[in-house]
Amino acid sequence: MSSATQQFEFFIGRYDSTIAASRRPATDLLRQIIPSAHGLVYDNDNALVIGVSPSEQESQRVLSIAACPR
Repeated sequence: MSSATQQFEFFIGRYDSTIAASRRPATDLLRQIIPSAHGLVYDNDNALVIGVSPSEQESQRVLSIAACPR
């Protein structure tokens, strides 16, 4: 399991189970669309952001999904 996957599972585990269940398929879809991309996970006050990048540099992120608590 990649560190981004571990981070995602840790952070999404703090969300309500129905919200977490609806966000996992979106994250899985990102991994299917761009399987060779690096996963980037950011937790802030407003959302859990899951992104993909050709490298581990945030500035090269090409796509992100925000999981909001509501």
